[in-house]
Amino acid sequence: MRPVLVTDLLAVAEALCGVPADRRAACAQDILERAEIADRFRKRTGRRHPLWGIGTLASAVGPTGAGPRPAAGDYDFLACLSLGADALRAHRLERARMSGRVR
Repeated sequence: MRPVLVTDLLAVAEALCGVPADRRAACAQDILERAEIADRFRKRTGRRHPLWGIGTLASAVGPTGAGPRPAAGDYDFLACLSLGADALRAHRLERARMSGRVR
């Protein structure tokens, strides 16, 4: 996955706002996996993945994944932003464990 910018986290949160609350955690995981797959594809072929972009979280959300941006203080948006950040943290920790950098 490419380096994560604040705009990536905002795109994930916006996408999660459009998903039923009970599916959001799984959707966040799907976005992270799509970004990983797209980045590996980009590195291997030198081209963007046809569905999931260039390996960023924002491109993995896709053009139809994000709805209108809610107000920054909106409770649901903040919950989605937190869920996205927590999913990214857990994903990074798991990858570090798999590579032997963390026990």
